[in-house]
Amino acid sequence: MKDENKREREEQEEDERDDKVVNFLGIKQSWWRVTSKIYAAILAGYGGWYVFFDLEHEGSFSEWVQIVGQHMLIAGGFLMTAIYAGAHIGDAIMMLHDWYRERRDRRRRETEAKLRDAVEALHVAEEARREAEEARRAATQESRRAAEAVAQLHQNLEAWNAWNYRRLQAAEKGEAFHEPGPNGTAAQNSQ
Repeated sequence: MKDENKREREEQEEDERDDKVVNFLGIKQSWWRVTSKIYAAILAGYGGWYVFFDLEHEGSFSEWVQIVGQHMLIAGGFLMTAIYAGAHIGDAIMMLHDWYRERRDRRRRETEAKLRDAVEALHVAEEARREAEEARRAATQESRRAAEAVAQLHQNLEAWNAWNYRRLQAAEKGEAFHEPGPNGTAAQNSQ
């Protein structure tokens, strides 16, 4: 849960950073103002140049109006071309930015999926190792119990063999044999 919250917070911070970049590159929002200021300065420059230069030399106000009008039309054409081109450039920049963002998000999702799979595989391997360790421990305990049982059986056989040997010796000598067996049973033969 904490990892998911942390991941969501990091994604939100990245989105906010990206939004700041978009706002910085947001030509659609600020292009009109920037372009209008640039071309207002150009028109003012044209106007000032013709007022102070052409009127002084030609002295005809109508010619000045005609020339300024022509240049205003040319400047307006440049302005409209620049605005149109700026809008398309802005769209292209936004499309490139969106493409890069999608690509980055897809790569991040793929990397996270690979990491999740690797972590899950590690958990499965750890669980298998634990189970193998428990099975080995159980097998060791079983083999120890079997060895103890075999040793106990061997001791019992040796005790019975010794007891039977003593009983047969007593029987050969014709003596009474009253020694109880290894399991506490009384001897059956007597003289």
